[in-house]
Amino acid sequence: MKKHSFLFVSICLLLLGTRLPFSIFGNNQTVSQVFAETTNKEKAKKLYNTAIKEFNNGSETKAVADWKKSAKLGSALAESQVASQYLNGMGVKENYQKALYWAKRAYKHGENSGMAANTLGTVYLNGSKTVKKDYKKALAYFKKGISEGYMKSYRKLAYMYLNGYGVKANTTTAVKWYTKAANKGDITSEYSLGQIYEKGQGIKQDYSKAMSWYKKSAANDDDVSAPGVIESMSSIANLYANGLGVTKDYQQAEQWYQKAFNASQKEVALLKQNS
Repeated sequence: MKKHSFLFVSICLLLLGTRLPFSIFGNNQTVSQVFAETTNKEKAKKLYNTAIKEFNNGSETKAVADWKKSAKLGSALAESQVASQYLNGMGVKENYQKALYWAKRAYKHGENSGMAANTLGTVYLNGSKTVKKDYKKALAYFKKGISEGYMKSYRKLAYMYLNGYGVKANTTTAVKWYTKAANKGDITSEYSLGQIYEKGQGIKQDYSKAMSWYKKSAANDDDVSAPGVIESMSSIANLYANGLGVTKDYQQAEQWYQKAFNASQKEVALLKQNS
């Protein structure tokens, strides 16, 4: 009898949205509010995951639409994704103002703030007709991204040191950050390191190190759309063709040029498929 009475009272509390004691939920929320928040979080997560699948399948516009729905339900991860799409013009028209808006929302919420910080840094680094360049802000946001372990921020900070944007140009420091990014699996940083060593840009020219980094980047031939993969293949071919750091080998050069060509064709096919 007591069990039935407790169940009846519990149902009444739920239906009436009775305010429960502070000690139960940590604030003065009603049961209905707690359930509503839980439901929204579940919906947001489901929409976010659906958008990921849509994006990976080439349906970028649908993905952005679902990320926006997820963001409106409170997902900071979705806010970061929407910001990134506006930054890169994927699924939507490039718009730095909107990228800034969504990234600031995500950054404020704190969840996955590394990605949001990187987007904010990139907006201020590049600037646009509507957003003024601000290297000081860019630097601060990239450092925040690094503190959150966000890989791309390592590369962006390296880029600023390499080119002297907002800081005194320092190739040694740039190499340090590019190497950290590369060690985390950043393909583009591997290519950038190859370029620095091949050209002797601010450091001693070293074709052997250049070749080593190019080969690491080129090994990612399953991701030809990643900046640096195709370029690394061509650079390897060039080193073999000219005997730079290796014995001159036209056969190897031809093979690598062919790899670069095939990868380019694959990239074009992927772009057509996703357009």
